[in-house]
Amino acid sequence: MTVIPMRDGQSACAMAIRSVVDDEVRSAILQRADGACEMCAAAVDVELHHVTYRPAEPIAAMDNLFVLCGPCHASMHGIEN
Repeated sequence: MTVIPMRDGQSACAMAIRSVVDDEVRSAILQRADGACEMCAAAVDVELHHVTYRPAEPIAAMDNLFVLCGPCHASMHGIEN
């Protein structure tokens, strides 16, 4: 598993996704998840996470993104809080 370090309280993964996912797709994904983490249902500090990193393909595909809270996102990258 690739560990993606946290920067200023957010993962590098979340910051990269924010830069390539447009607001319409981000809103649709958050709506799909009812604005809550899709692992633990927390509704605070949520961010998008890619299911599979596919650098040659658009990262913004809705089936390749899901919503996680900060702790669950860190856990997905092997980072203990």
